[in-house]
Amino acid sequence: MWPMGYLTAALFIIAGLINFVPISGIVSGDQLSKLYQIEIASADIELLLRHRAILFGIVGSIIIAAGFVASLRPVATVAGLVSMVAFILLVFATKNSNPNLVQIAWIDVGATIVLLLGFGAHLNTSSH
Repeated sequence: MWPMGYLTAALFIIAGLINFVPISGIVSGDQLSKLYQIEIASADIELLLRHRAILFGIVGSIIIAAGFVASLRPVATVAGLVSMVAFILLVFATKNSNPNLVQIAWIDVGATIVLLLGFGAHLNTSSH
């Protein structure tokens, strides 16, 4: 059985990696299309999505770093939750959301649970 500290770190790293995956979209519109399985309608939308990929890289990096630096865990948790929960709410509040985006929202639900488990484990280990 892993000591709780390793489990906590692993949960943050997993949640961070899930958030970090979209950074590959900064390469090109083709990569974004593959990543999200959607058609990029214009160069402007491609630019916005590439910028979004950078922001995901930042959030993912903070969450991954929190796996190694316990003092970053509260801010990493808040950043991750705001990002993921906002997307989940937007997708499910939008009628007729693209099924591929709904699938990504469900991945974010899973990542949110992993992040919350990690933060719960952090609170458990820091209280002892």
